[in-house]
Amino acid sequence: MARQRRQQARRALIGGLAGLLVWAATAPATIPKPGKFSGTTSQTYPDGSLGAISIKLTHHGRRIRSLDITWLADCDSGFTALSQGTHAEGSVSGRGKFHGGGTYFSHQGNLAGTQYTAMVTDRLRGRFVSRTKAKGTFQASAVLSDAGGQPVSTCTSPTISWRAKRR
Repeated sequence: MARQRRQQARRALIGGLAGLLVWAATAPATIPKPGKFSGTTSQTYPDGSLGAISIKLTHHGRRIRSLDITWLADCDSGFTALSQGTHAEGSVSGRGKFHGGGTYFSHQGNLAGTQYTAMVTDRLRGRFVSRTKAKGTFQASAVLSDAGGQPVSTCTSPTISWRAKRR
């Protein structure tokens, strides 16, 4: 009789643990709190400061109204590093993830202040790890062209990690 009770208790414990594991695997991700998030990137600027990221979410936390990130890219052909900022919008999945990428033209120039037209291609990945924190990666490359439209340099950033908190 005591042996049967122990076996029933073990089965109940195993069933409970299995149910907990299934629940944990299928539990919905945390949807972020609406509002503003800000943080830094892993990239260090010449003045010692870190790159910046800011995210603004709509009132339901499911849409990114704006995501702005600053970044540097080393250039070939002896050109000074490219200093850029990228702006993005998008939606947040039910699991708290977001991603994007694309190509756009920029006229921001490089760290020396030289103006170039740049065709920038970027890739962004991120996820909300809690209702108030997000993290992810960003990478970009740019082809610089002179006033005549001729390519003069290619600039490539490393893969940059970033973290942001709700403010």
